[in-house]
Amino acid sequence: MHKYIISGGPGSGKSELLEALKQKGYRCFEEVARKVIKEQQEQGTNFLPWADNASFSKLVLDRILTEFPYGQENWEVLFFDRGVPDIIAYLQQRGDEIGDIYLDSLRELDYSRIVFLLPPWEEIYINDDQRFEPFDEAQAVYEVIKEIYVRLGFEVCELPKSSIEERLRFIEAKLGL
Repeated sequence: MHKYIISGGPGSGKSELLEALKQKGYRCFEEVARKVIKEQQEQGTNFLPWADNASFSKLVLDRILTEFPYGQENWEVLFFDRGVPDIIAYLQQRGDEIGDIYLDSLRELDYSRIVFLLPPWEEIYINDDQRFEPFDEAQAVYEVIKEIYVRLGFEVCELPKSSIEERLRFIEAKLGL
């Protein structure tokens, strides 16, 4: 089983790309952080990345470990909207401590070493109830995310700023699917 992460800065088209992969029959998993943000907003807590990033990050990690598709061996390829390295990147970007639990979890989850990054793309960038950052901050987040993936030994494949169909072809060609 191969577990590929699709990552990048906020608002770069990850969710739309994952939905297109799902439509093509691939097993895909939504971004956990956005689900946790929405839940925490509904509950009225401060466990949000802009209020208490360390506590928020721990909630996201716990959810990833709980929801990770153990026992999905019948699927040859799995795609994830973000992964544990993204948590590490956000912790670093906000100056929070990166505990051993994150690196230990990264080893446990055993993601494939190829990661697909979607670069910042101002023409498609929008804010919503879970994404408040202005575009220039999204660009800065992207650079930290890219740096973390490289530092952790992933092969970073930056997707072109192009149509979903072209991005799908890029991924399938890279993976020989």
